[in-house]
Amino acid sequence: MSPLPLITKPKNWPEIDRAHWAMLFVKGDLFDDAGGGAHWSAGTRAKLEQTYGHWLSFLARSGQLDLFCAPAERITRDTVRLFHNETLARVSVISISSQLADLCMIARPLDPAADWAWLRMVSDRYRRRQELTQLKPRPGVSSSEIYRWALKEIGTAEKMESDGRWERSIRFRDGLMVGLLIARPVRLRAFINIEIGKHLAAQADGFTLQFKPEDMKDRKSRTFSVPAGLVGPMSRYLTEHRPELLRGAETGKLWISRRGTPLSRDGFQQHLHDITLRGLGVALRPHAFRHVAATSIAEDDPEHVNIIASLLGHATLATSERHYNRASGVTAASAFQSMIRDRRHSTSASERQMNFARVLRRGSRTQT
Repeated sequence: MSPLPLITKPKNWPEIDRAHWAMLFVKGDLFDDAGGGAHWSAGTRAKLEQTYGHWLSFLARSGQLDLFCAPAERITRDTVRLFHNETLARVSVISISSQLADLCMIARPLDPAADWAWLRMVSDRYRRRQELTQLKPRPGVSSSEIYRWALKEIGTAEKMESDGRWERSIRFRDGLMVGLLIARPVRLRAFINIEIGKHLAAQADGFTLQFKPEDMKDRKSRTFSVPAGLVGPMSRYLTEHRPELLRGAETGKLWISRRGTPLSRDGFQQHLHDITLRGLGVALRPHAFRHVAATSIAEDDPEHVNIIASLLGHATLATSERHYNRASGVTAASAFQSMIRDRRHSTSASERQMNFARVLRRGSRTQT
């Protein structure tokens, strides 16, 4: 196959695909039905867009991309079989299961009259195979170890001199992101899209993270407090390090990249892999934080094992255990609970509130 990118970006999609994709999101009225994807959340739409980019790239690289063929007509048993075989060489069964489910979700509104039962059957078979596949051993690191390392990174950054290359602010941001993600292990989609004023709200004694149903996979709203040990760092990130990274640019997004733009999903995943490998000796992707958190609770604080489902946003504990809990045995300890012990810096609530209010107002204005 030719060295084309593994994901074709929407701007490079064939015209016929861009047109059919746009039709999925047409809003309905009294006389016309809405498009088949009009009800998708922004996060679902972004995920499916990425999967469709994978699909188009595969078709182009394998010589299967017929520019005169309707997008739904390209989704055949033969092309999906080839897609499966090519993808299996690069990714896990879990990833293939997700992509097949996405492709099925896309195919149905592209051509509602077609019989997609075969594609659903293939997707379901892969889902069952995924569930039967034994989980890999838990990464050799616990929630408390990750959290302590995150605080150490924040402390190290605060001792660094500003070098004009934003290394100090990048390192501070990294420590804050890792600490917040292990303490509140929401899914990547929600975490990377946190916006100031919309999701992150200042309170008299700290911050809360407020996610609406459309932000969450299970379509249920959730509110979390920012751990006490990260309240001070969050305030300093908002008032010092984030503005330094932005360099005058404006955005409501919380996490800012080295280039002064919102940190992208792919960029965050790769960067997280690199910094955890460097700092912890274990390369972790965002989803691994959910595995580690669930298993740490089960092993270190078994009396509170029922909080796993709530923490991960699952309807039942069984779902959490099936997908995330890698514990092979349960012992009595309290390491996970001590992970969120109060380590806040000595900044008064009134001082924080004065600084927060200005930043939050500025972030809220950029959300239009």
